Amino acid sequence: MAAALFDRAAVLDNLDGDRELLREIASIYVNSYIEDLNRIAAAIAAGDAAKVFALTHTIKGSIGNFGAGEAVEVARTIERHAREGQLGDIEASFQRLQALLDQLAAELRPELG
Repeated sequence: MAAALFDRAAVLDNLDGDRELLREIASIYVNSYIEDLNRIAAAIAAGDAAKVFALTHTIKGSIGNFGAGEAVEVARTIERHAREGQLGDIEASFQRLQALLDQLAAELRPELG
């Protein structure tokens, strides 16, 4: 089994124990991450490195809210390749990011009540 990405205790500590806020941000993530991934995939397909960078940077901030360190690191790798205009080197990292974001969504769903 993969290691957990979501560190509930640390996230609640950062949110001053606000479970309702956790539910709210988890809901936003779970309901939007697939669309975010689709936008990144479209930007990769279009060869738009600047857009890949911007979209990945945004999702990196979102997943960082949940303590998803491994996913954040993969997003940083994608950002670096995009910044350097090396979109041909992104596919494996993007596939890994997709898998990690799916895992994070699965871990967050119980928070939705």
